[in-house]
Amino acid sequence: MKGLFVTVLWGLFLIGSAHAQPKDQLLDSLFQTANKRGFFNGNVLVAEKGAVIYQSQIGFADAGKTKKLTPELRFNIGSISKGLSAFSIMKLHEQGRLKLDDSVSEFIENLPDWSRQVTMRHLLEYSSGLPNVDYLRIFSDDDAWRVLRNLKQLEFEPGTDHLYSNYNIFLRERIIEKVSGQKYPKYLTSVILTPCGMENVVIDPTPTSPALPKAFDNKFVEDNYPTTMSGAMHMTINDLYQWTKCLNDYKIISKSSFLELAAGYKTLGLVQMDNQDWVFYYHHGSSYNFESSVYVNQPEEFTVILMTNNKNFNVGDLTNAADAILRDEPFEIPKKSLYMTLRTEIFYNGFESGTRRYHYITGNDQEHYDLTNIERDLIKTGRYLIGKDKIRDGVNTLKLVVSEFPDSWNAHLILADTYQEIGENELAFHSYQKALGLNSENEEIKLKLKKIKDKSSR
Repeated sequence: MKGLFVTVLWGLFLIGSAHAQPKDQLLDSLFQTANKRGFFNGNVLVAEKGAVIYQSQIGFADAGKTKKLTPELRFNIGSISKGLSAFSIMKLHEQGRLKLDDSVSEFIENLPDWSRQVTMRHLLEYSSGLPNVDYLRIFSDDDAWRVLRNLKQLEFEPGTDHLYSNYNIFLRERIIEKVSGQKYPKYLTSVILTPCGMENVVIDPTPTSPALPKAFDNKFVEDNYPTTMSGAMHMTINDLYQWTKCLNDYKIISKSSFLELAAGYKTLGLVQMDNQDWVFYYHHGSSYNFESSVYVNQPEEFTVILMTNNKNFNVGDLTNAADAILRDEPFEIPKKSLYMTLRTEIFYNGFESGTRRYHYITGNDQEHYDLTNIERDLIKTGRYLIGKDKIRDGVNTLKLVVSEFPDSWNAHLILADTYQEIGENELAFHSYQKALGLNSENEEIKLKLKKIKDKSSR
């Protein structure tokens, strides 16, 4: 698995050879150290050759630090749940109850003409052309139906591109209900959850549902969960382990069906193939400050499952370190995320406070932070703040990027795009010019400059 996750090799700290101690002790050292450094609060399960060799609950179940995590707590698994809907579709396909090339219109009426073009396969592979969900407008299934029924045009012709839109999942679940004649939670329970021994799963829990930890950010502020489309899945770490065993044993669908799903774009997360067979499966999911990941290595018989209620975007790095321990190789502990630190600081305390924190980290605290791609982290911070309606702080952060990286055409381009989004066309024009000066052959920048010129000349 080494080197295959995008985040795996960013800013890792070598801490020694795995031969020195038993694996369970090394795993405990890895996760306890990550907790002490402030970037892992969650539940862990590691198995080898079908036996759990390490399981632990590290940290708190609430922002007030009044409740410890326990193995019985149900975490929101985010996008990992999409694998279960994909398996459900493939199960119906194996039973001859639907075909992957059937169109959406064959199952759901009263949708526009695009529903005749979009197939089940497109929904599985996120190649339908359906737009992203605007969660500032979508608070229920009824809201989602209203958008889909009024959608006049797709983002692209189905099958020609990919867009990771949750409308694909919404339609999958509605089609499962139509074909099976059961509500999605009931169908999922009978076909996957009960056969796999996943006894504690709850779909769309209420705030008063039992055994739910609270998710919180790095300022220890608990999430405020607005209502949205149905389908949110919460489960214990043992439930997720049972899912991996079902997947690995082909208990729900055949191996050929699994491989067909694995070949699709993000259908099952990341599946590494070799000689017409799969080597490992890795799926990551997040929802607000919940984050989970599951890694199954088939030939080595490794399983690593992480669940956190304090997202720091490092479960991939921690999985890679655990994988190294299982292989008896030297392992590394991730450093803190500059992006997570800055976005939290600026969101709560403003740009000036964030700037002071940035200069302190890059000048005096480099050993504790991942600084391998500062430009990327600053851009992500700026875009995050704008998405949270912190427009001025976001723009100032992007201006900091071009100040720190004046020769980066991409930084100037992103600042220009942002200016245009907020209606500052003159500032956008000048930033596009700077970007084009640094990348004179870029046709995208030329086109954007032309559009501004044409608009101003009308």
